[in-house]
Order: sequence, then C-alpha cells, then structure tokens
Amino acid sequence: MSKRAKVPVNCFFQGCYNPEYEREISKCKDKCFKYNQLNPNDRENQRKLLAEILGKAGKNAIITPPFWCDYGYNIVVGDDFYSNHNLIITDGAAVTFGDNVFIAPNCCFTTAEHAIDPELRKKGVEIAKPINVGNNVWIGAGVTVLRSEAVDLQEGGESIRLIGLDDLGVYYQALSGDSSDRQALSAAKEALKRDLSTLAAGSGYALVLSHRPELIDLYAECGADLVLCGHAHGGQVRLPFIGGLYAPGQGLFPAWDAGLYETGGTQMFVSRGLGNSIIPMRVNNRPEVITITLRTY
Repeated sequence: MSKRAKVPVNCFFQGCYNPEYEREISKCKDKCFKYNQLNPNDRENQRKLLAEILGKAGKNAIITPPFWCDYGYNIVVGDDFYSNHNLIITDGAAVTFGDNVFIAPNCCFTTAEHAIDPELRKKGVEIAKPINVGNNVWIGAGVTVLRSEAVDLQEGGESIRLIGLDDLGVYYQALSGDSSDRQALSAAKEALKRDLSTLAAGSGYALVLSHRPELIDLYAECGADLVLCGHAHGGQVRLPFIGGLYAPGQGLFPAWDAGLYETGGTQMFVSRGLGNSIIPMRVNNRPEVITITLRTY
C-alpha cells in the first residue's frame, strides 16, 4: 500500500498549493465521480466503491449519490449509517460517525478552515479540526457544522452573526495531552479568546454557541451579545433554594448551572439539556428544550 499523505490537525499548515495533498484529493475525486455515476439503486456496487473510498464503513451503511469528499480514508461511518443526497465531507482531519446516524439532504461536514488573516490565507495556510458525531444522531437538511466559524443571518434589514465556537478542550488537546499542564490550559484560553474576538468583530449582533458557561467573562470580553451554553446539566441534582449540586468544569454548587445570566453587557443562557453527565440520573432536575425569540426595538 502506498504511503498516504497525513494532514496535521489543530495547527496551521500549508494546505493549499501543496502537490502531495492535491494528488491525494485528485485520486479521491476520481473515485467519488465514479460513485456518483452509479444508479442510485445499485447498492451492491455502491458498497464496493465505498469500501475503496472510506477509511471504514459499518454494516448496512448507505450514502445516496451525489457524494463528495477530499481524502475519503479519514472518514469512518458506523453501522446502519444513512445519508441522503448531496453529502459533502472535507476530511483533512478525521470525521467519525457512530451507529444509527441519519443525515438529511444537502449537509456539509468540513474539517478544513482557512486562516482568518488574509495574508496567511493567500499563501494557502489552513487548519484541520476533527469532527466526531456520536450514536443515534439525526442531522436535518441543509446543516453545516461550524467549528470556530461564523455565518451572518439576515432578516428584515437586521443582521445576526451566528458563531459556532470550538470547545476549550479541543484547543487544549492541540497543545498538550497532560491534564495538569496549566501553561497549556492558559494558552488554550488565549487561543479561544483570539478566535472569538476575530469572529465577533464587526458584527451587528453576535450570538455564540459554546459549550462551557464558566467562560462567561471571556465571552463578555470578546464582545458576545448572547451566548447559548450547556455542559452543566442543570447541576445534575438540584437542591431547593440552592440550585445545582455539581457541574463539570465548575465543581460543587456551580455558579452557572441553568437559566439566564448577564455580565458586562453579555447575556448567557444555560440549558439544563436532555442528557446526563457522568452520573446517569437527575434529581429535581427536569430535562428541557429551550425556545428563544430575539426581537429588535
């Protein structure tokens, strides 16, 4: 087997104008083109060609053409995986799907992110960030996964910048595998802060999707208007007149466990969510799905 090009993850690298990567992508595109010419009902030949394209495909995996990816061998799909038409995966880094994952039409999973700095971007500098989708997940039509990226939404002359911020743990893992490395943790927070400040700059209203409520001061410093968080699971056990008992990243009696908080002009809503943390139970802590209406005045 020929040696495959390996893309470094969670760090800048010369992604564009790189002959080694371009050769690998070209070979994969040829296979995808061939796959997309098959009859959509020709499951047997689809399975054979998917086995050549993907790193691993579980039992009964179906990807309905057309389908495009960059390398292919960085993609793993679990058992009973199903994707409808027009799935796009830019898999410079690993993209992993668990079992029983359903993906609706026109979805995009991109690990590739170009440099925000225009001079670096013109030189072809990129960063690749892995994507991991768990078991029993359904992803609706037209979804694009945002990893420290932003999109501007326009409605009635008003603009909202929707920012999907990577978890602090992703930044930290890129710097150190040692959980006691405080210097790496500090550097990870600075990297996250730098990305969020850049993404929020110049926006009319910055709405941030982020995992950790304990970083509320950082969100406020970066100019976020509204932050939607989870992570605390409502404190797992809620005590009358006190609140949550324990939350990951905050410890006992967390300060930000559920509801609306405000600091420095930044509002943050923490959802109790639907799942559990390490302890598979809730006490006095009903799961919830939150609906938020934004109005202009």
